[in-house]
Amino acid sequence: MNPADEIEPSPEPIAANVCRNCQAALPVMEGKIPLCQSCRSQFINFPIPKWIRAFGAGILLLLVFSLVSLPEQIRTGVHLQKGIKAASDHHYYTAQKELQQVVDHEPYYTEAQCRLLIAAFFNEDYKTVFSTYKMIENNEVKDQDLFKDVTDVLNRMETHLPTDSFNLLLEKKQGQLTETDYRNYFDSNAHDAYALTRYANLLYDQKNFAGADSVLNLVLKDNPFHTYALIIKIPLKRDQLQFDSSYYFINQLLALNKEDAYAIASRARTLLKQHKDGEAFKDARQSLDLNPSSPYGLATMALIYHYRNDIPKRDALMARAQKDSSLMESFDYVSNIVSGKEKFRD
Repeated sequence: MNPADEIEPSPEPIAANVCRNCQAALPVMEGKIPLCQSCRSQFINFPIPKWIRAFGAGILLLLVFSLVSLPEQIRTGVHLQKGIKAASDHHYYTAQKELQQVVDHEPYYTEAQCRLLIAAFFNEDYKTVFSTYKMIENNEVKDQDLFKDVTDVLNRMETHLPTDSFNLLLEKKQGQLTETDYRNYFDSNAHDAYALTRYANLLYDQKNFAGADSVLNLVLKDNPFHTYALIIKIPLKRDQLQFDSSYYFINQLLALNKEDAYAIASRARTLLKQHKDGEAFKDARQSLDLNPSSPYGLATMALIYHYRNDIPKRDALMARAQKDSSLMESFDYVSNIVSGKEKFRD
């Protein structure tokens, strides 16, 4: 056998002057692919399948949505990171403001809600603590460190609220407890922090400073950073002219939250009692910058206006308090100072 017979013959070449599709003769060559006019029109008008059109439209819509929503998502992420950073620096007013914007935009964002709850606690904004807790109580928190932080805050929160036992006593006595009522209650509830701080406040109002101080020491022994106990300690020490101790407890609050408006206003009052009116005014202004509607902060500013003899501004704040029930209790003290019923400083 001739070896050449085993070689498969090459396919017949397609003529360059015929249509590649239908083999019709082409009088004129057009384009890179030789096609007759009929075949060229057929290929140009070939219908695109509907599923390809739908898929393309979906991709286009997704692209448009991404372009529109991306800036907002970036802003949300920026607010979250600012909130986390502020909280790590114990600037909880700033943290709450940033995190609230995140939650407002993404109301089901569990991480942001958890961080907002923590910030609100340190700002003593218990209304936000309660409302945020309702949103997350059935949610899974995957970040174990964050879960621990939330749990710690909620445990601390419990010591700032009346127990069931104490609530029963309050109902029985219609909220009016005597010293004897408290002592009988403590026979079986010696470590009830909320009841102890309330009792200390009663003793403070009665000018029993030593008694109030002893009770608060019991609370702080169990919980060195109990907010209510620290809050009562500040005026208790100030009224005894123990200014260093007053500043110590102010700094304890500020160690928890460097933007604690109440602590800053309390420092203003201690400065005012020491006749450092200029410094007191600066602190009162800072406190109101953080919380413009704070009854305690506004009352503090009214006291400063009183001692600076800025009577029109003092009276304007007092007139405002007469129209706002939320301010009246804090301004009762100011009224007593102005009328001479009580004495704040020499």
